[in-house]
Amino acid sequence: MASSSRDTSMCDKLREKGNALYRQLAGPQVYAAPLRRMKCTQAEKYYQEALAQSRTRADRASCLKNLGMLHILWTRLELVDTAIVDNEPSFVYAPHLAYAKKKAAAAVGPLVEALHSGEEKPQQWLTHLQDHLVGFIEWAPRPLLRSLCEEFDLALGKRTVRCKAAVVAHLRFAEKQFGQGVLNLESHNFTGCISIMNDCMQLLRKAASLEAERDSDEYISITEMQERAETQIFVCESMQACASGDQVLMRALFDEEEVNFELAFEAIDLYRRAVLLTRERDIEGEAVAMSKLGKVYSEVVKDPERASKAHYQATKLALTVMSPRIARSDWYRYSSAKHAEHQEEVRRTEEREHEEKVAPTKKKLEEEIRSLDLEAKKGGRHFLDYIYQNHPNPDPKKTPGDMLKAENRVLTKEMLRKAISHYHPDANVVYGKEWQVLCEEISKILNLKYEYFKLEKTS
Repeated sequence: MASSSRDTSMCDKLREKGNALYRQLAGPQVYAAPLRRMKCTQAEKYYQEALAQSRTRADRASCLKNLGMLHILWTRLELVDTAIVDNEPSFVYAPHLAYAKKKAAAAVGPLVEALHSGEEKPQQWLTHLQDHLVGFIEWAPRPLLRSLCEEFDLALGKRTVRCKAAVVAHLRFAEKQFGQGVLNLESHNFTGCISIMNDCMQLLRKAASLEAERDSDEYISITEMQERAETQIFVCESMQACASGDQVLMRALFDEEEVNFELAFEAIDLYRRAVLLTRERDIEGEAVAMSKLGKVYSEVVKDPERASKAHYQATKLALTVMSPRIARSDWYRYSSAKHAEHQEEVRRTEEREHEEKVAPTKKKLEEEIRSLDLEAKKGGRHFLDYIYQNHPNPDPKKTPGDMLKAENRVLTKEMLRKAISHYHPDANVVYGKEWQVLCEEISKILNLKYEYFKLEKTS
């Protein structure tokens, strides 16, 4: 019993010696690197000797905690010679970074072991240890995070102890990797982006396996980050497919004297792949791929129907995420112009076909149509009187009523609207072909009068 008491007392004395040095190092005084490392090494020696003298799990946990926190402080002190560039430490001395990585890694094992050995400690002690470790992870710059994650994996092994800091370490490193992956994507380094995003996904899967509480903030952040990383991988692969399609298309157009249609269709397949990869994930990316697809159909394959469908879809998608940048982009202006051209061509074709179809009927109504044109020149109010008197609508409900009383000699917008509704061709299909064609001619004049009336009133 006396021996155990002496051991405990010796353990406490050694820890106190280490703590005295720790307080010096953590204080406001700044030490030169050689002196700083000497004091850290001496404190580490005291804590190691105290650990060797410990006889209870509680004492062992305390010694391990001291060791881990010393290495955290040591890591911070090694990184005092840094400059901050884009919120990331830019290390002036490479040896300092290497030394800091070594000390950061050395902090993890003792602290994880302290959590395991300190199960009998008060909850406040365990919470403080977890919070201190998490605080260190949140502070740690990106170059240290990979080493920390690897050390957590080694230290935890098959242990069932929950270590929030391990979860946070993998999550924060995944976030840093995600940011680097986005930068690679922006610089069109597709291979680098995909590699880093896959690394990010692996880190997130590990973080998820370490987090037992599925309703914790960390687990929610992990699942959200997984969705974002997965989307970025699809977006990157889509952009890569588009870039490959551009290269193949250039070869199809310029490698030989004539267009190589086999290569052109290979480019089409790549653009289609890009569309599928971004669907419901990146609307703008899908629109860009659609525009490229439409351009090949428009200018190379000469397939106006497929081209129109692609340009329409590109324009439609762009409108859902429209911004000044998209509105100014070459691909959007090209697709919207091509879609408008196709619509106008379709309109002209339909109009021409319709005119050919109704030509015989219009021939029969030649006299009536000529009279409509002559009466229209006499004014809008006069024209209303003429059509209701000479061409009354067969539907008894479609009459001018009091609208055309002798005292109502001033033409109004309401008069024109009512007449347009009465003589609209689609509303007069049941009364025969000739009447419908006549209504078309009447409607043309009424619509022109209405547009002129609106312009006259606004000028």
